[in-house]
Amino acid sequence: MNDIKMKVGEENSVVSKYLKTLIDLGIAKKETPITEEPGKKTIYLLADNFFRFWYRFVPINMSAIDSGRIAKTYPHAVKQYLPDTWV
Repeated sequence: MNDIKMKVGEENSVVSKYLKTLIDLGIAKKETPITEEPGKKTIYLLADNFFRFWYRFVPINMSAIDSGRIAKTYPHAVKQYLPDTWV
């Protein structure tokens, strides 16, 4: 949580509150590596596939989307990174 706190510039209590809300909504999830004790080296991940897709592909391709070039951009900017089951 400290990394998130440093990135967003908020206190632990604020970050904790919002993370709990995101987890309760099913947008984020909390995981602890199997080699660590519970609560140690916890990582937070996006659990919702829509959000994972959005934050991975949309911001970096926004100029292509805005200019209507997404059909030409999709094969090399998105499709190659998706598993075959998604296509």
